[in-house]
Formats: sequence, C-alpha cells, structure tokens
Amino acid sequence: MSYVTGSHAIKTGLLYSTAEHGTFRDFHQDLGALPLSYVTFNGTPLQAVYYAEPSPERNGYHNLGAYAQDQWRRNRLTVNLGVRFDYLQDYYPAQGGPPSPFVPVATNYPSKVATSWTDLSPRMGVAYDLFGNGKTALKASANRYVLRAGNGYALAINPLETNRSNARAWTDSNGNLFPDGDPLNPNKNGELGPSTNRDFANPHINTFYDPNWALGFHKRPADWEFSTSVQHELLQGLSVNVGYFRRVYTNLELLYNQAVGANDVDYFCVTAPSNPSLPGGGGQRICGIPDLKPEKVGQLNFITTAADNKGTRIQHWNGVDLTANARMRGILLQGGVSVGKTSVNECDLVKNTPNVLFRGTGTERIPSDYCDNITVSTVATGSVLGGSTSPWQAQVKFLGSYMLPYQVQVSAAYQSIPGIQRTANVNFPNSVIEPSLGRPLSQTTSVLINVVEPGSTFADRMHQFDFRASKLFNFARTLRLRANLDVYNLLNDNTGLNYRAAFNPAAPLLWQAPGVVMPPRAAKISVQFDF
Repeated sequence: MSYVTGSHAIKTGLLYSTAEHGTFRDFHQDLGALPLSYVTFNGTPLQAVYYAEPSPERNGYHNLGAYAQDQWRRNRLTVNLGVRFDYLQDYYPAQGGPPSPFVPVATNYPSKVATSWTDLSPRMGVAYDLFGNGKTALKASANRYVLRAGNGYALAINPLETNRSNARAWTDSNGNLFPDGDPLNPNKNGELGPSTNRDFANPHINTFYDPNWALGFHKRPADWEFSTSVQHELLQGLSVNVGYFRRVYTNLELLYNQAVGANDVDYFCVTAPSNPSLPGGGGQRICGIPDLKPEKVGQLNFITTAADNKGTRIQHWNGVDLTANARMRGILLQGGVSVGKTSVNECDLVKNTPNVLFRGTGTERIPSDYCDNITVSTVATGSVLGGSTSPWQAQVKFLGSYMLPYQVQVSAAYQSIPGIQRTANVNFPNSVIEPSLGRPLSQTTSVLINVVEPGSTFADRMHQFDFRASKLFNFARTLRLRANLDVYNLLNDNTGLNYRAAFNPAAPLLWQAPGVVMPPRAAKISVQFDF
C-alpha cells in the first residue's frame, strides 16, 4: 500500500509464508540393499558410513515480515526512513523412525521449536544537493538486513538428521571390499574404527541450541550495510560517482561440542610436497593440526550459541567504487572500477575458548597470524558464515554504444574479474602422520590438508570482451526490423574458470590445468521484428 504526495512517498507492506517440508530416505532395503556407503581414495577403502534408514523426516517454519517507509524532501535534502519487522520460527513436528539393520530400536521424538526470532531493522538514507544546482549530490545510508532462512535451523537439530549417519574408519585387511566387523559395537573391532557417533543406535538427542541465542529479540544473524558517496555532473550528460561501502556481520553463531575439552586433542605436523607446481615450491612444515584422542571419538554434545558469548568473532567487507556514466547524443558509456576486501578474524575466540577452536602449542604450531586469515573450523566448530581474508581485489567493467549513420548501432562490453582462490588439498595417510602424532588417526585412515596458505593464491584474472552490431530497418510507422551480429569473447580469452581443489604429487599438472575455461570466440546472428 502506497500513499504519494508532492513531498512524501509512504509505502507499507506485509509478507507471511509457512511451509512444512518432508524428506523420506531409504536404500531400497526391499530389494536387499543395506543402508551403507563407502568412502575410498584411489580405490582404497577409507570409511564405512552406516545410516539409520528408512528416515521419514519433517521440518517447518513460519515467516512474517512487515515494513513501512517514507521519503520526503525539504529544500536540498531528501530523506528515506524505514523500518522492517521480521519474525521467524523454525520447528519440527513429532516424528520418529522404524527399526533398521544398524539401529535395531524404533525412535520417537516430540515436536520442538528450534528458533523463534523477532527483529526490527532500520533502513536509512539521505541525499543532499551540495550547491543547490542539481549537479553535486552527497549520499549516505545505513541499513540492517537479517539472514534469509527457511527451515534450515530446524533441520540442523532434528534428531532424525543429526543421528542419521555414523562414519567409521575402515581398513580392508582381507581385500574383500566389505567392512568386516560389528557395526552395533561402538568400539574399535574387526576392520572398523571407533564409532564417530555413539548415539547412532539409540534415541538420545545430542544437538541443541542455546535458548538465549535461539529465542528472543535481535538474536538472528544479520548484517549492517553502510555507504557514503558523492556524485558530480562534470558536463551535461556526463557524471562520475565515488562511493565507499562497508558490510559488518553481527550475531555470528558458534557450534561446538561440549563433550570435548582442551586436553582431549593431540596435534601433529605434516610436510607439504616439494613440487614446482605449488606456490613457493612447497616443502613447508604445517603444524598444529588437531586430532581427537581415541577415547573421545563419538562423544557428542553439540550446542550452538552466540559467538560473542565465547569471544569476539569478526567478519566484514570494505569496498570502494569509482564509476562514470555518460549519456550524450548518440553515445552511451557506463562503467568503472570496484575494489573490495573481505576480512575474517577469530583470534579472540581461539584464545578464549581452547576447547572450541584448537591451536597447536609448542615450538611447531600454526602461524600466529593464521586466525587473521581464515575461519578456524577444525575438530568441533562450525559456522553460518565462513571464508578467509582476501587481499584487495579489483573488478573492472565498462559498456558503451554508439549510433552510426544509416541507423547502425555498435556496442561493446568489457569486464576484468579476479580469478578464484586456489586450494591444494593433499591426502596424508596414517603412515605419514603416525611419526608426528605418535599413534594412528582416531577417526579415519588419512586426512586432507590444504598446503596453500589461505587467501594467498588465486587463478588468473578473466578478461571478457563482447561486441554487437545492429542495423535498424523501418518499414512503416509501426513496423520495425532489427538485425544483430553478436560476437562473444572477441579476444578469445581462455582463462581458467574452475580448478581442482585436490593436489596429487604424482600428477601435479592436473592441479595446474583448469577443469573449465572461458568459452571460445563465438558469433551469433539474430533478427528481431517489432509490430
């Protein structure tokens, strides 16, 4: 609903949605299949994963949003003010699962409200005509946005989901490609390692939300977006704009296992492969890698709470845009440069909660600035937001068109975008890790470790130039024909767009070679008829 006058433009709105989603999983046990899957590496068994299926799971949500905004002008000043109310409730109804080959007891769980959040989010913007001649405008804004969510928070603590699987290390000693051992025995036996979920074969709930985080006002993960800019008209039809933007994430969450303490982890080191394909040639020592002590494996008591309850967790983005816009007789030019940087810091969390986020100690450990560079997600932590600190990176984009005689229009678009961040995950087996750890890994027979420093290695930039030529034919006052020639990737750039995350020292060129490259130069002819 809107109400518009000469000086005001008032608008209000309301949105309500509700849904309940059901998922039924089974392994076609009626056809003799077991609810079991294998994890292998180059054909060598690593894990056997057992499932509590069939699993008839349901989750739902109620979502309400209402907003009101007003814009008014006073001399040189234009002000936009608004506020939005949000309500989100995630829940799962009463449900349960029948007995299955690896979970011999039926499970039944009562209904539960997972999250119930209410928020008031302001939206504010101002624009000021600096000299009163309509050529220079100062603008600023501050807006809050809550995290978009459906029933995901109910799914994350639904017992049918959290107790759905049980991964166990598997050493195929007899080579029969079947995990010989008793899957109902949670301790190491036969070819099976200890259970990674000791609640798998019973109806015990092991994943919770802190009610002080999951229920209440202004608890929902959100972000603030701030901007300030100046726009100036250099000539009639030609303007430039310079803006600064900042996004700050708030109410960040933290998932951790309360059953694990600071003394329940051992640390080990590995040496990255020496290979010229890796940045710096590889060969560096990587230490402070955690592994749960065997007696703690499978003990789960997960809780999600506000990260601020444990320490300071920071994630924000800063950016600067410089753009130009020219609309003159027969000419259109738009484009500019956008420079931005993402920053992540969990050093305070690492320091204050050693039983949540683990860091190595002693002479060989994770570099002291590691938590400045990447979200520290190791043995027992998770997060709704992740990522790593990246350097300042620039995007360049321009487009333009020009009308030639005889109603021929030519146009072009160019963009230069930074390449994707690279990782090099190397598989280190027990035989390599045991000398440092002093024992085999507790939950698997090998581990993947990224041997490239986060935020340090990127693929080549992408440069794309597209061109179009159009000829307009007018046959009558209401009949018009347009013939187009489009050429994509005119410069035939072949930059890689996708790369392997895994690095195999035996085949290093596979890590260097892109999986997908820019599509080659291509032309298209088309006709458009308007009447």
